[in-house]
Amino acid sequence: MFLLNFIKVELSQHILYSSILQTLDSDSRGILLLDQSTEIPADYVCVGTASQFLSLADSSAQEPVGTYFLSGGENDISKLKAFSCNILLSGLSLSTLYNKLFECISLWKKWTGLLNKSQDTGLKQLLQRSSRLIDASISIMNSDYKIITASIRQKDGQLFENCDDMPVTAQEIIDRLIEKREAFEAPAYLDQQDGYIYCLVPVSIEHEFFGFLYGCIQDDGTPLQQMMFTLAYELSIRLRDSSSQNSALSFQEIARLLFLEPPADYEHIQIMLQNLPKPPHKYMRIILVKPDVPLNGEAELKQLYGELNCLFPAHHMVILDDTILILISSRLASCAFPAEEDAVEKILESYQSTALISHACMSAKSLRISYLKCRQLLPIIRNVRSDSFNRLSYFGRYSLYLIADLCANHMEEHFDSDDIIYLCSPAVLTLTRYDQAFDCNLRDVLFTYLLNGRNIAETSKVMFMHRNTMIYKINKIKELIHHSLDDPYYRFHLMFSCMLIRYYERYQHHSLNLSPFIRDDYKWN
Repeated sequence: MFLLNFIKVELSQHILYSSILQTLDSDSRGILLLDQSTEIPADYVCVGTASQFLSLADSSAQEPVGTYFLSGGENDISKLKAFSCNILLSGLSLSTLYNKLFECISLWKKWTGLLNKSQDTGLKQLLQRSSRLIDASISIMNSDYKIITASIRQKDGQLFENCDDMPVTAQEIIDRLIEKREAFEAPAYLDQQDGYIYCLVPVSIEHEFFGFLYGCIQDDGTPLQQMMFTLAYELSIRLRDSSSQNSALSFQEIARLLFLEPPADYEHIQIMLQNLPKPPHKYMRIILVKPDVPLNGEAELKQLYGELNCLFPAHHMVILDDTILILISSRLASCAFPAEEDAVEKILESYQSTALISHACMSAKSLRISYLKCRQLLPIIRNVRSDSFNRLSYFGRYSLYLIADLCANHMEEHFDSDDIIYLCSPAVLTLTRYDQAFDCNLRDVLFTYLLNGRNIAETSKVMFMHRNTMIYKINKIKELIHHSLDDPYYRFHLMFSCMLIRYYERYQHHSLNLSPFIRDDYKWN
């Protein structure tokens, strides 16, 4: 069907009558000229005059089948309406019609070849190749007009920020087609606004309506329409193959495909998530729960799963190895935590487990990256957190420790040393030397002081320290570091350095062997 619509775009100005009642194999073997003595195979496109076709039909005992492009006039229309095969009647001469048809099929085969040239068959890459070929922006949308994936030119970004900005006339047409259950047979619809031409093409899988291709181009809409039909054909093939393999997958099975190994195509996973009986909303977070020490067998992990299931919906929960993953979602970008945090905290405490809430994201790929980040960060959290900690935390609370871990894992590649102390501020190392020499806690005081916006009263309260003692220690810190704390970037470097050393001591289990503190080295001149 997509090939026929592709050809109709090129011949649109010359078509007098069209009746498309049967599908046309998009891998059509070629073009044949109508001949009384030749039996026409159904997998060929036939070209001839209307009079030839009518004469052949009269002399044959069987109804014509296949697809016919005919040259003729308006007086032939009434006679052609009696047939149930695909017929396109044009006012062009036979030779011109044949040449245009040959050019169309050649272009179709060229574009399908280019779209399949690369080994990468992902939907995102398919869109990128197609949009580059015609210099346009193209997206795949579900039946609710929400973008699944897209290849958007930078200058067109604002046109795709909100799907509600889609041309209203096109949306109304498609809505009517859906009501009539004719969307899978619909051609492209065009709308022109502000120098842009928009195109919308419905896509179906095995006659089941899936969604749309939506794109825009400037100047001429013909290449966009033709590319959209080519792309719709390629998309339907990929989705059909994927649908036949994964149509009945549950969230738990999809989660294992996404999180336990890199998927071949993230967009397929995205589509599978949206096709669930209870699909997640646009904005999603994962909550990754892991016991601090291995529980007594799988049964105890399932018991923890069961208690959390009282607070979260089971249709978006799964056990992955030694962790429990919970997917929460919302129509709002904030994607608020849906349960009572105190109740979750109580369950986690009873099972000596830690839970990490990821940032909100919108795609399957982002979900996988969030999972990997949380999984890598969880064992670090258990070592670096303070004595008075919450077992339920947001990713941002400890995210800098993940950066420290990434630095530690790649230090030697760049600096011939795996010692992250080389990334620390000398001022923090000075305070550490002083603490070691005089059994103090100036480094902790500095970190807490900076963390609380240099508010002495708040810092004293947090550290259970008398205000005068706090003032004395702050002054001592300023004396030792010889640098103003008014510079916000310097303050951040000091805080990050404190976290690096905490990671070094608590997670890597190294002890700092610094040179002895020498008081004379830090005297003012």
